[in-house]
Amino acid sequence: MSKYNFFLFVLILIILVCGIGYAQNSPGSSDLVITPARYPFPQNANIRYAVPRVMPGSRSQAQMNQDVIDQFKKILQEYFIEQGTSNSDNPDEFRMAIFHTSGGNASNNQITCSESMGYGMLMLAYMAGTDEHFMNNSVSNQNLKVLGGRQLTIKDYFDGMYRTLISFPTRTGSSIDGSRRLIAWELVANGRTQSGNWPGSAGPWRDTGSSASSATDGDLDIIYALLLADKQWGSNGRYNYRQQAERMIRAMWQDIVDKGNNGYHLKIGNWASSWQNSSNLSRPSDFMLTHLRTFKAYNNNDWQRVINQTNNIIGQITNQQSPRNGLLPGFVFVDRSTGVWQPNHSTSGSWHESWTGGSSDRPTSTNDDRFDWNACRVPWRLGTDILLYGDTTFNYGGATPGTTTLGETCVKPLFEFLLRGSSSSGGANGNFNSMRRNHLMNGTGSTTGINSAYGSPLAVVTAIYGTPAEMEAAWTYMRTRPFRDGAQYGDYINVLCMIVASGNWWAPEMR
Repeated sequence: MSKYNFFLFVLILIILVCGIGYAQNSPGSSDLVITPARYPFPQNANIRYAVPRVMPGSRSQAQMNQDVIDQFKKILQEYFIEQGTSNSDNPDEFRMAIFHTSGGNASNNQITCSESMGYGMLMLAYMAGTDEHFMNNSVSNQNLKVLGGRQLTIKDYFDGMYRTLISFPTRTGSSIDGSRRLIAWELVANGRTQSGNWPGSAGPWRDTGSSASSATDGDLDIIYALLLADKQWGSNGRYNYRQQAERMIRAMWQDIVDKGNNGYHLKIGNWASSWQNSSNLSRPSDFMLTHLRTFKAYNNNDWQRVINQTNNIIGQITNQQSPRNGLLPGFVFVDRSTGVWQPNHSTSGSWHESWTGGSSDRPTSTNDDRFDWNACRVPWRLGTDILLYGDTTFNYGGATPGTTTLGETCVKPLFEFLLRGSSSSGGANGNFNSMRRNHLMNGTGSTTGINSAYGSPLAVVTAIYGTPAEMEAAWTYMRTRPFRDGAQYGDYINVLCMIVASGNWWAPEMR
């Protein structure tokens, strides 16, 4: 063999081994190219959590990984939709969304919201590399769709969602590098209603007009997902995921991080301002410490100060209540003069008073001061932080300052109270299907009627503090959830919590 042929052979071999792309026969295409994921699911063998993870008593790791795939398949089958553009049949131009049509102040013709878009993009980024699990020999049975004669891949889905989010930035807020970067909270479509047809018959998508603004939780997850995508597929192709993420982080610092007196907390959207004291509000379900630590690694602004304030709020709220049970409410409110944080108390009407009984804040729900449909996500978010980074120590202020850890003040007491507590005290007696909701901060006033939006986040915490038998019950609860358990909200949260509890969640800056 000549030197030329030898080097040509080596070059071809390197290309094949590195996996620049591979072809496979599939419905709608004989030249399917899947961009390989650098960190394909499952990653549990390559990840070491900072805290040992409790395994189910009789479920193997391989079975857990397959359970995650099986639950994710349900999401692919029903919730991902592609419409909203004249190029909707073009595999390289279509826009994609993940369906959302309930809760909050949603419009009657809502298609999706930034919160659900974040959930969808996170799932796609973590499940990268599983494409072949969702491709069958029959087009009618495809979990991943065929569009314009081409079999779509998980990366195609992610890029379709990316096109959607860059098409609908907020119409208010700061401009970063010439454009607004945060995402409009809500997309709607003419031709459908919440009580009407599933989104297949909906018309073109649009935002809600000149006042379209952001929601903090959605943007946090979208940024995190973009950074995951940069690690999975790189940013040297058609879309620069990392650049978009870094621009969004800068926009978050400008418009979401409150910098007033006793501030540096996360506001609940870029609309929050002096109007109705709305900038004094923060929402514990936005306390994604994992995301803030990642932002710190990618951006030079003082994100540690935001982390410290977030911990301060958690410490204040959980140490003011008696008995200590780790509960956090839907919304919290700061007294600017003292720096004291309290649950945002409800009133009899749709408007609420600040905890001081003074000025009003933005109307949200009469459950603002309870462990509600927002706060139910707290065990997932804070539990993930402990698993990835350990149980960190921090100081908190308020009326009785102190030093504590996230687990000591919030996550472990929350687990003990919600799962192991008796039903008479607001607990579940160890039964995930008997969990209760809407507790006041002293643990009283709870009601029944939960779904996986409550149960699955608690399973994440069980992976830290539970026994193998408790983790077995937690995992069984998650892997056997009926489809549309609490509509899409519970289904999305369930899959994301399964990714964490199975040992497959990783942070972008750790790769």
